[in-house]
Amino acid sequence: MEGKKNLKNFTPFELIRITGDISKKTLPASFIVNVIAANPNDSIGGYPRTDIIIKAFPWTLYIDEKETISGDINGPISIPGTGEFVTIPVKVDVDLYKFFGDKDYKGLINLAFAIVGSKGYSSILKLYAHPTITTVYGDITYPGEIKIINKEFTN
Repeated sequence: MEGKKNLKNFTPFELIRITGDISKKTLPASFIVNVIAANPNDSIGGYPRTDIIIKAFPWTLYIDEKETISGDINGPISIPGTGEFVTIPVKVDVDLYKFFGDKDYKGLINLAFAIVGSKGYSSILKLYAHPTITTVYGDITYPGEIKIINKEFTN
């Protein structure tokens, strides 16, 4: 659906393929959620600057209040203690039909457009994570999930 704004932007072949997917009870979607992370240990508060490493970042994605998929990062991510931001790309591959098959054809397509940010569509995405960081004091796992995104995307 990349570069598509509405159904009129699809070729007849693409529409047949999407219709075929839905008739097979599948509607795969792939996108990246970029999570911005900053390390607060930047030595401004009188403490020495300390880099951290995100060792694990298990996450769960909710779309329109429905839990869909979970995942983790592929490897450690270093967050320097310099106050700069680091982007953590969370690659999402989800079969929308699996979770939203109760919607009709138009509802599924509208949901897909909303997720990719097409104008005139809206959807609510929530991303929760339960990270483990490696510090000079050892590994620290956050005591609970952190809500990273809770946003309604409306264009």
